[in-house]
Amino acid sequence: MLANLTAASFAPHKGTEFRIHVNDSIILLAELVDVSVRGQPVPRAVWDTNPEPQRERFSIVLRGPLDQPLAQQMYDVEHATIGLIEGLFLVPVGINQDGRYYEAVFS
Repeated sequence: MLANLTAASFAPHKGTEFRIHVNDSIILLAELVDVSVRGQPVPRAVWDTNPEPQRERFSIVLRGPLDQPLAQQMYDVEHATIGLIEGLFLVPVGINQDGRYYEAVFS
């Protein structure tokens, strides 16, 4: 699933709810607040013979509640339209009165 995702997969879902599976019994609700393309793919090294095209580099930012901080780690993240994204690495990147912000980078 991760390999097939692009910025265009997420862009129509800005402002919608994502469910972050913290563990078997805790699911944190978060909102997609940003989708950013990060420029051209990094050129392959001369020794990299992978025939697959380079993936688009982009990031997403999710806003979760203030009272439930998440650690930097991999989470299963679910969206009603996109489906289940297994093993998405989320990094805390900020906090304000609106919530805590987490970024996932795809490259």
